[in-house]
Amino acid sequence: MDGLTVSFVTLIITVVISLLVAVIVKLMTAVLNRFSKPQTETTPAADTLLFSDEADIAAVIAIAKTLK
Repeated sequence: MDGLTVSFVTLIITVVISLLVAVIVKLMTAVLNRFSKPQTETTPAADTLLFSDEADIAAVIAIAKTLK
């Protein structure tokens, strides 16, 4: 076999293996999406940081409530 034929056969094998890997990954993704637990909604205030102005306002409100 000459070099061009070897190169072409190698190209075909590489493409087939790449498609096989892509199909396996797609199947794994579909199976994991089907059997995964649904995502729960979290409150926006729990996972975001307060800006400094909002933190200052919250501190003043907390102090005012403790003074009552």
